[in-house]
This record gives sequence, structure tokens and C-alpha cells, in this order.
Amino acid sequence: MRRHLFTFAARIGRSTGACTAFAAALAILLFSGSARAGGEDPPPAPIAEQSARALPKSADVFSQPLQVGAYTLGWVGAYDATGIGGRARWELWQHKAGLDLFGEALMVSWPGGGSRHDIPIGFNVYAPYAIGSRVRVRAMGGFCAVFSFITPAEQGAPSSNDVLFGVHGGLGLEVAVAGPFVWFLDAQAIWYTGHDRTAEAWSGSISGSLSQAVVFQPSTGLALAFGR
Repeated sequence: MRRHLFTFAARIGRSTGACTAFAAALAILLFSGSARAGGEDPPPAPIAEQSARALPKSADVFSQPLQVGAYTLGWVGAYDATGIGGRARWELWQHKAGLDLFGEALMVSWPGGGSRHDIPIGFNVYAPYAIGSRVRVRAMGGFCAVFSFITPAEQGAPSSNDVLFGVHGGLGLEVAVAGPFVWFLDAQAIWYTGHDRTAEAWSGSISGSLSQAVVFQPSTGLALAFGR
């Protein structure tokens, strides 16, 4: 009888020891898994969220040193014209002064006959003045070269092309509208000089004398600010 009791007790002891060992192993696995989960870095933010963080807010848009933009423009004065343009800006002295580089293409209405297309390229130096966190004005002035092409009405007739040189100056308004975008409105007076030209039905001609012209140029467009 005693032998059976000892055998039963030994079996219970072995079962209890196995259960204890299994419980201890399970606890170790759970603890190590929790430690790894707690030590891991959080998952990266979605790409869209990262891109949104990289774009400047409207209130900070004028702190960006670079801009690229596109605009429409017109001439009123000695000649009438309409066209489009693009510009690149670097505000090298933050909130104090900057440089605009621009290129434009215009269709010009003029009394000399034929069709006239002008392509001005040049630069502006400007000084901004903030009148709020989202609005500022700027004074500007600079130089330009105008590649001017006059084509007679008859196809194949000689054209009369010239390069004009001019200076310009004016004022501009800038408004931070949304995110990194800026709406702008500029008004400038342009004085330029070049050779007298005509374009008859069959021929174009360029004289040796110089003439001057003054036009008023309004322009408006949208720019993207970036760089910081």
C-alpha cells in the first residue's frame, strides 16, 4: 500500500513540475515579446503626411528664399500687347532685398504693318515691405532686352527684327493664399529704345535712327515658394 502511495505521489510531483516549467517558459516568452514591442521605433509617417510637413504654411511663405511663378501680362501706351511670362526669384537678403529673373512672350498691336512678336528677358531688383503676416508690397526696378520680330503679311517676305533695350520700375503686391503659394500683382512702367522699323506687304525695313517708347505693364500670376 505504501509503495502505491509513493508511486502516485511521484507521478503528481512530475506532473506539477512539468506544469510549473511550462508556465515559467510561457511567462518568459510573453515578457520578452513585450520588451521588444516597447523598444521598437514607431512606424514611419505616411508619405502624404511627410510631404505636407515639408510644404511651408501660408504664414511662413515669405520666409522661403526661392520662388518660381507664371503670369499673364499686357502693355498699354505706345503699343498694346498681351502675353504670358515666367519668373524665378531669389530673396538673397531675407525680408530686405531680392532678385527676379524673368522671360516673357507678347503679341504686339502696332501701326507699322505686319505681325509683331516681342520676347523680353531681364531682371528686377526689389525691396519688400510686410504689411501683415500674409501680405506685403515691394518696390522694384531693373533692365531688360527685348527680342522683337516683325513679319510682313506676305509669306516668305523679308522680316525686320531688332533687339531693344529698356529700363523699368514699379510696385508689386503679394498675398500668401494657401500653403506655399503666393498670388501677386505687379504694375510697372517700361522705357525702351530701338531702331525704327516698318513691314510692308512684301518687305520689312530697319532704319538707322533710334526711337523711344514707353508702355505701362500690369501683370498678375501665381508663384510657388520653397527652399527652406
